[in-house]
Amino acid sequence: GSLLRDPGSNPHVVLAVVGLLVLLHDLTVIPFALAWQLAFVGYLQVSTMISVSFWTCDIGVNFLKGYYNGGDLVTNPKLIAKRYARTWLIPDVMMVSCDWTGILMEIAWGQGGNSATGLKMLRFARMGRLLRIA
Repeated sequence: GSLLRDPGSNPHVVLAVVGLLVLLHDLTVIPFALAWQLAFVGYLQVSTMISVSFWTCDIGVNFLKGYYNGGDLVTNPKLIAKRYARTWLIPDVMMVSCDWTGILMEIAWGQGGNSATGLKMLRFARMGRLLRIA
């Protein structure tokens, strides 16, 4: 119903807070991992997978989140999708694609050495998320 589509609804506010916490975690852990060239295993791997999964799901959630136009709440799914496609869909998909590419690179090439290429891609994708919040 409209509760799930109202951007001020409790579920969307909770998701926004969780998103902020995930972003803060990413902006703290990824530079730290790069500075000390930490291996992409254990906590770093699990937290990254959780983070990227969250951001991937967030794309779907944005198709369900209404918006205000001139003080009126718009909850028409077609209008929501059209607006999201014109605004943040492409940057969101690009960032998540960089995230998954970085993870796959780390898994494929990072196992045997200290290659930080995948983590660098993740870092740049996370920095781009600051634009999304601003």
